[in-house]
Amino acid sequence: MLAQGDPTTERTKHAIQFDGGQREYFIQEPASYDPAKTYWLLVAAHGGGGNGGDSRVGRYGHWAEKLGLEAVVVTPSFHRTNAAAVRFPSLGEDGFLKAVLADVRTRYKLREKILLTGYSRGGQFSHRFALQNPDDLAITGIG
Repeated sequence: MLAQGDPTTERTKHAIQFDGGQREYFIQEPASYDPAKTYWLLVAAHGGGGNGGDSRVGRYGHWAEKLGLEAVVVTPSFHRTNAAAVRFPSLGEDGFLKAVLADVRTRYKLREKILLTGYSRGGQFSHRFALQNPDDLAITGIG
């Protein structure tokens, strides 16, 4: 569904302390954001060598809006250096994602389960995270 020419969406950068250092993630609110409403949390994982600010992962926010999905879209920056290559897409970064989720939940009214997607290495991470944390994800649809 993602195409090369898809526009990216406006995202704000956030930082948390994790594992002894500062880490970043990005948030995109729906265009018609209403703090009284409950939203899906859509996590989009970037590919290897990318980060949460990558324009390719920013396209997920565009498509969430276009498809009418009322979601707050989060794009974390997973480790990408050679030293950390064994951590991403392995489950070494699942702790970071869970810390991001906890931080985002303090900012927004969200459904209990999340939606998780990604491309390339981010797709591998999403698959592995879903297998280890099936109760945390909405697997069968949205409604």
